[in-house]
Amino acid sequence: MDTFTNNATLSYTFDGSAGPLTAQSNDVTTTLLNCYGCAIEKYAAPETYRLGEPVTFLVLLTNTGSKPLCGLCFVDNLGAEEECTPPLTYVPGSARLIIGDVVTPLTPTHCGSGLRFTLPDPLVVDSTAVVVYAARVACQLPAPLPCITNTVTICCETGSCSGSDCATICPEQYADVCITKQADQESVCVGDTLNYTLLLRNSGTLPAEDIRIEDVLPANIATVDAVYLSVGGDTETPTTDYSFHTGTRLFTLPVSGALSVPAATDAGPGTLQVRIQATIGA
Repeated sequence: MDTFTNNATLSYTFDGSAGPLTAQSNDVTTTLLNCYGCAIEKYAAPETYRLGEPVTFLVLLTNTGSKPLCGLCFVDNLGAEEECTPPLTYVPGSARLIIGDVVTPLTPTHCGSGLRFTLPDPLVVDSTAVVVYAARVACQLPAPLPCITNTVTICCETGSCSGSDCATICPEQYADVCITKQADQESVCVGDTLNYTLLLRNSGTLPAEDIRIEDVLPANIATVDAVYLSVGGDTETPTTDYSFHTGTRLFTLPVSGALSVPAATDAGPGTLQVRIQATIGA
């Protein structure tokens, strides 16, 4: 709160005075209240993200003025910079408004490339409204993955309250590998060659290290004749660092060396392809 002070000066004469006389009043101090004030804070949980997965955001609005705030709202830019496509997408139906012990759904409206959240009722003095909602990170972003700064800005129908805050989320450092398997033929005869292809896809930001593959092959597999590797779609290269036990049918790769699956790039997941060439027995 600001204050301002003033006083008055008097000048006068009387019959026979040598000249004007003066007098000064006492000082009067007035306090200037901040009738319409609002503080805004924004938080992200967690503060890291994975592509395609949601992040929860919390926005706290506190009435710091001396009068209720009507039509209080804030605009969320969903992490967009200037006219760029936002890297975040609101998860429909996720927003909740919390005031005290009361929790109610809150539906945002579109505002340019962002969203506007408006409180349905006036926010009384010294009270705080918490808005919780989720936004999903885009499934693909330029490499190296950027930190995303999500900014919220106050808007209000009454007074001239203003303010903004932001929450920054950075890419989680992790590897996330999935594996698929397919055969090159649906029907075979004894003596035929059958190729199994294993495709490992890493959608994470770090290479997946110490890869070990175990596959119990069917009893109809007589022998494993060759194994070929391809990293990132490159030309296949043969490897002998594998084992196949005819008794347990267990195929293992590698036996002594090391395999890894590269991290994802803006072109897509990192890949490792393994092709097992086998002969069909009786």
